[in-house]
Amino acid sequence: MFSITTTALEIFGVLDHIVGTVLLKIKKADHIVLVIVFMSGFLAAFVVNDTAAILLIPFAISISNQLRIRTSTVLISIAIGINIGGRMTSSRNPQNLPIASQSGIALPFMTFLSILEPPKSLIYS
Repeated sequence: MFSITTTALEIFGVLDHIVGTVLLKIKKADHIVLVIVFMSGFLAAFVVNDTAAILLIPFAISISNQLRIRTSTVLISIAIGINIGGRMTSSRNPQNLPIASQSGIALPFMTFLSILEPPKSLIYS
């Protein structure tokens, strides 16, 4: 199912549109790694890590070809972002789910997100 979805995104030009939008927004190519980490982390916070990885691999290949950077750099950025993003919510990480469901935390999804989000000093620096 993943490969069908990813192929459909490529055929219908969704992938090219996303890559084009990202490249238009980024002023410096040096910032692409940071953008990819945050983008993959955000996606992984709301979908299963495997799904995020499979959807982002064609994106990584396309963007690395357009910017003429090593694909491994982009793939490692995606892996880092997915690992961080998957830990930020109670529903995406198997270890967080029992804590959230059995601890009596009020609004566990929002509590995990507020505690485990990236520090604001990293975002605004």
